[in-house]
Amino acid sequence: MQITKEKAEELYRKDFETHIKPLNEVKVPLTSNQKIALSSFIYNIGPSGFIRSGVLKKLNVGDYKGAADKFEDYIKQKNRKTGKYEVLNGLVDRRKREKELFLTPDGE
Repeated sequence: MQITKEKAEELYRKDFETHIKPLNEVKVPLTSNQKIALSSFIYNIGPSGFIRSGVLKKLNVGDYKGAADKFEDYIKQKNRKTGKYEVLNGLVDRRKREKELFLTPDGE
């Protein structure tokens, strides 16, 4: 399939807006680094996954450290063959980086 650059940009904007909209569910102030980390997290688990997540629940009671720790709960993916959830090293690494960014003060 071929699309124009303009169409590609339009599709990207719509996808981006879909994945940052759930940040509106956060009821506490966020730093830029926290927003970026959460955007990556939301993009990976999906908007509805974020809305149901322990990360959001902890954030909305002001527990930033608890929210950061909850990133580590999202490291499994369902194996299509077995139907069982398995830890994926790629998700372990991704969550570690998201958590580190979330905890890093802006400007560092």
